[in-house]
Amino acid sequence: MLDDRLAVSLGLISDGQQLVLRISASINQGISWPGATWHPLDAVQLRIGSLGELNGLCAHYLYNSWWTRPHFDQNIALLPERTQSLLWQASSCYRHMITFCDEQLRSEMSGVALGGLQLTIAPQKAGVRSLSG
Repeated sequence: MLDDRLAVSLGLISDGQQLVLRISASINQGISWPGATWHPLDAVQLRIGSLGELNGLCAHYLYNSWWTRPHFDQNIALLPERTQSLLWQASSCYRHMITFCDEQLRSEMSGVALGGLQLTIAPQKAGVRSLSG
């Protein structure tokens, strides 16, 4: 084997009201073994093209390591980096997205220039070859 092989698996679980995303990712042995590891701050980036009709949003983003600030806007592309929680109005209902943090992974949201949303998932430490959460 001459190249590192990346394996990423996404799972969506829904009960009709909630949608949960599960991810597993690994770097398998390749030419750079044992040097290749996931980046500690932005290992996996998922882009969502649109959240549908958006009549306004309220987000909370990490201002520093222990404090969040609110962000209000009409444009998802202006969503700040390190967003932890997103509430938006779509038609006549409200939707809420919250990122997760567990023993192994941390996730954040940010806006994308062309109007989408980016989810960033990372281990928050160096030397990690596999992720799951």
